[in-house]
Amino acid sequence: MRNGYIKSIIRDAVGKFMPEQVVHRKTKIGFNTPIVDWMKKEWKDILLDTVHSQALIPVH
Repeated sequence: MRNGYIKSIIRDAVGKFMPEQVVHRKTKIGFNTPIVDWMKKEWKDILLDTVHSQALIPVH
């Protein structure tokens, strides 16, 4: 944090590539990833393989 701004290092690094009003705004603007959709579609097979893998079964 510097001068009331969080993520100062990122702002310094990308500031020259972005509009001034974006670089110096203090409000957080996030976005959601479609992770649930990915888990139901594109990632479904690999997730099920991983969950059912012997590697995840604890050894006692």
